[in-house]
Formats: sequence, C-alpha cells, structure tokens
Amino acid sequence: MISQAEQDTCAFGYNAIASLAKAVAFRSLAIQSLKANERISATVSAYYSLLHLAITLIYLCPDKIKTSLRDKLRAKRGQGETDPSYLIKHEYALEFVKICLQDGLDSRFYSLLLSAKKLREFVNYGPRLTFNNETPYFGPCTDQPKDCDKLVPQIDEIFPSALKWAHIHGPLRGTFAKMAVVKCSDFFVQHDLFYRQWCSKACIEDSLNFIKDLEKKMDVCNPEP
Repeated sequence: MISQAEQDTCAFGYNAIASLAKAVAFRSLAIQSLKANERISATVSAYYSLLHLAITLIYLCPDKIKTSLRDKLRAKRGQGETDPSYLIKHEYALEFVKICLQDGLDSRFYSLLLSAKKLREFVNYGPRLTFNNETPYFGPCTDQPKDCDKLVPQIDEIFPSALKWAHIHGPLRGTFAKMAVVKCSDFFVQHDLFYRQWCSKACIEDSLNFIKDLEKKMDVCNPEP
C-alpha cells in the first residue's frame, strides 16, 4: 500500500519539476548578468535560483514539510487545478533548508541562501537615504559588488549536492529527484512553455548545458541495479 508521503510525492512531482526549471533559469540569468557586470540583476537572480531550488526540495520531500503547510498545499492543489506554490513563503523555504541540515543536507545551501537573501534585500531596498544635519546621505553601503562576484559562482556547487540529498531522502527511493532533472529541460525546448518566450538564446543554451551536467553528476542516465 502506498504511503501518504509517496502519494504527496506523486501529487507534487510536476511542481518539483517546474520549481527546478525556475531555479535553473534564474541560475543562468545570474551568470549572464554577472558577465555583463549587471550585479543588481545577478544578485536578484542568484537569490531566486536558490529559493526555487529550496522549493524543489520541499516538493521532492513532502514528508519533511511542516504539517500545517503540507495540509494547506494539499487542499489548495486539489486535483491539480491550482498551483499551491504561492503558499510557500520565503522565510519558510529558508527554515525548511535549515531543518534539513539535521538530515545531512549540505550546510553550504543554508549559508548561501541566507547570504543571497541579505544581499538581494540590499540591492532591492537599500542603501537607504538618511540625513545628517539636514544633509542627505545615501548609505551606508555595507555590501559590496565583490559579494555578488563571490555569490554567483557558488550556486553551481549547491544544485548537485541538494538534488542528490533529495534523491536519498525523498520517498519512492528518490525517483522524482532524478525525474525532475531530466524533465525540467522540457521548459527550455518546448516553444509553448515559458522560458523559450521570455529568456535569451544564451540563457536557454546555458540552462540546457547545465541540466546535462546535472544529469551526469547525479548519474541519471544509469539505472540503479
């Protein structure tokens, strides 16, 4: 008899694939933006890449979701007529990653997501305008462009370690973790899907190459004995 966790994994399987595609797309946008010295865009994209990777893990390991949220996700999804992802708040994604550290999730994921969140908030909302003796002052700038330069290249290390962890710890022997990697490429090749219409050719090509690399690192093409 199939367990509730296995039922949830099957139900949320396509949500996991879509979330991983988002993570990959934002990862490529971060890289392309940094190459063009567009560090604000690179920072925002890097953060959302890691955020959507966290949401991917949430869907791949639903038995680890906080009960109250899991119930809401099930109810909102229904028979699939609604995507419940908007119920997953940024803070909970961060909390989920932190909780999963106890089960062996790479600690770099949490520290990098936390750093990316802080840096993203700085480029989005700061520096603030203050006054000193009626003289306007724009600052302070506690974060620097070099922080973005350091952040973006580290993302590539997190994807394989996070997905391998989900493969080990997810229900159904991690089948959906491998499937998510293989199937998310559809979002970058099918013309009726989002990224073919919204992303540059360079971003799409980079995303597809990255997915191929992920497949190799996860040994996706070789079935388990």
